[in-house]
Amino acid sequence: MRKLLFGALGALLIATMLVALPGAVAVAQESASQVFLNLSWLNTGVSARGARVLQTGEVSTLTAAVASATRTAVATGSAGTQIYLRGILVEKAAATTGTVTVSTGTGTNCGTSTDVILGPITSPPAGYIPIGILLTSAEDACITTEGANTGARLLVN
Repeated sequence: MRKLLFGALGALLIATMLVALPGAVAVAQESASQVFLNLSWLNTGVSARGARVLQTGEVSTLTAAVASATRTAVATGSAGTQIYLRGILVEKAAATTGTVTVSTGTGTNCGTSTDVILGPITSPPAGYIPIGILLTSAEDACITTEGANTGARLLVN
């Protein structure tokens, strides 16, 4: 009987020591509500059909809206930094036609070394169009629309 009692106490002592060791990590499953708290909504600005874009993971910025036939810089790069174009949000007046072009370059409104990244898209659908392109260092991102019926914003980081 004594051997059984000492054996049980020894096993309990070993189990206690294993649980109390420094560096032991307690693991708990993350709940859906905890995951949701880590997400944020981009509420700033898309006027028609684009509000409440769910942002996950990286911190992104929604640029100012452009509705102009003149190429307009919306994200400015600097030496040693790069802009990541996540996508474009297209805003339209009703079911009208229009065009959208996304370009890059340097100088005023991408006037130097201009490259077209996307477009021109004729009659683009209203909503989000993913791009996923990393610009080279110091390049700016620009948008051109037909100006009357279509507006656009870039989602960048």
